[in-house]
Amino acid sequence: MPSSLLLLIAGAAHASTGGAADSVGQRAVVALLLVVGAAYLLAHAVVDWLQRRFLVVSGAEYILLGVGLGLLAGEALDISGLAPILSLAAGWVGLIYGMELNLKRLIFVDDGALRLAVFAGLGSGLLVAVATHFALSSGWIAGVDPERTWLAASALGCASAAGSSSAIELVSARYGLKTGIIATLRRSAGFGDLVSILVFGLLFCVYRPVTDAGAAWSLTASGWAWVTLGLGTGLGVLFTVFLGDDDSENGRFLALVGIICFASGAAFFLDLSLLTVNLILGIVLANSAKDGAAVARTLSSTRRPMSLLLLLFAGLLWRPPWVGDVTALTLLPAVALTLGVVVLRTTGKLFGAWVGSIGTELRRDLGRGLLAQGDEALAMAIAMRLVFDNVEGANIEIRLAYTAILGSVVVHELLAPRLLKTLLVDAAELRTDAVFSVREA
Repeated sequence: MPSSLLLLIAGAAHASTGGAADSVGQRAVVALLLVVGAAYLLAHAVVDWLQRRFLVVSGAEYILLGVGLGLLAGEALDISGLAPILSLAAGWVGLIYGMELNLKRLIFVDDGALRLAVFAGLGSGLLVAVATHFALSSGWIAGVDPERTWLAASALGCASAAGSSSAIELVSARYGLKTGIIATLRRSAGFGDLVSILVFGLLFCVYRPVTDAGAAWSLTASGWAWVTLGLGTGLGVLFTVFLGDDDSENGRFLALVGIICFASGAAFFLDLSLLTVNLILGIVLANSAKDGAAVARTLSSTRRPMSLLLLLFAGLLWRPPWVGDVTALTLLPAVALTLGVVVLRTTGKLFGAWVGSIGTELRRDLGRGLLAQGDEALAMAIAMRLVFDNVEGANIEIRLAYTAILGSVVVHELLAPRLLKTLLVDAAELRTDAVFSVREA
């Protein structure tokens, strides 16, 4: 499966370079593909051991690697030419989470997970969005487009509200835990991801970039929302047919590739959130496909290589916010905004989870287990960069938000597993002697 995925990526890269064999951008793409293969082997040989031994979620090193390749390529890297690969990676994340979301289990299991997700997500998302809008519109940062401050702030808020089960899965696998808190946190993270991705899709309905596709369609924000919902649902029903004829894993994999490419391409053409469209498509497939469980297993087997690809491309797309007509003094606001987002997201998650636990039997400090931030936030950043950073102008607000998302993901993925471990120890669901015995092993 991984080799098939890498061949698919290589084909997309070759198609996107347009035959410019001597361009710096193409050399960067080829180098990136080689890095993807090496990184996948490294993940199996080394990173898995490091994760279990030191409770570290890998990812930061791949983002930094992508940043280095992106800076090496510079402005010669054609982002629009890379759109097929980027759309595939971001769309894959949406489909994976859509296939894994069991709405009946998330909503009707009364263990407080839904309440916890709503308050923790609102706490972090609203706090980050309001503070970011105030910072961008204060006049402190030169070159910011006042009409797009709420766009950048809202996208950053959605990425902050999104979570990840990476820390939960890592700690659970290392210590063999299947406790009540682990189950509640896993359901809460899943529902929080669902809400944040849907809200993120609404941003693409409210804020429309000025493109040829946008000019050809004159719809209101609610109209674009119905288009997003209809596109995901309609394609999900349509593609159910393609998953029923071949029971082999390779057959399902090839069918899923076609599904994601078609859905992501349609969303990209209409300037809609390809993450949201594929999420809705995945939910429909999971509930209507003849063998939805087998399809979900096929997608899960591609999670690691696709996650590495997403990390690398997220770093590759990063550009210094001070590039262009804006001076290097923008470096200070970029660092300040990133640190502020990390602090505000952590504060919002902890406070929101505390408020959400009031009146329930849940612990008041469950927010410590919801701080992970991974693939969903990166996919949001890539989707925002593809659609809204290709218009005329400095796009300083988009690049600042993108920088803050990447920095927040790196910091929270490093902190989340250890904070979750201390939560489980304090809740007496993980004994300290078990921690030491595993560490010594």
